[in-house]
Amino acid sequence: MRDIAELTDVDDPGWPAVLDAVREGQTSCEVLPADPEACRATLLQLQVTARSLLGAVVLNSGGLVLHHGWLRVYGGSGGADAAAGRVPRGHGPAARLITRSTPRTGRARTAPSRSGARAGRRRRCAA
Repeated sequence: MRDIAELTDVDDPGWPAVLDAVREGQTSCEVLPADPEACRATLLQLQVTARSLLGAVVLNSGGLVLHHGWLRVYGGSGGADAAAGRVPRGHGPAARLITRSTPRTGRARTAPSRSGARAGRRRRCAA
């Protein structure tokens, strides 16, 4: 297992690339504030370096909220609020969740979000 210094002290960190994508993106993107201690603990558990985009998001943010809350990427300190579905004001939960697209039509199939779905029920996706 690598220690935290190996994971964070990299020559070419991925965070500048993430920030460039946020600034230049065509959709809205909010970078959630990070809790440095929680972010470092999460990075240590994942064992990915800050050079990767995943490691950069985990180490430097609480997560990303894209397209007015329709897409959420958890960061290193999303924590209990994110797991419970609590998101920043103005970014309510999506009513429906895209699960797959059909091969014949290319149209997306949708399913209710977790709050509307039965717990423990699995959906099968045809190939």
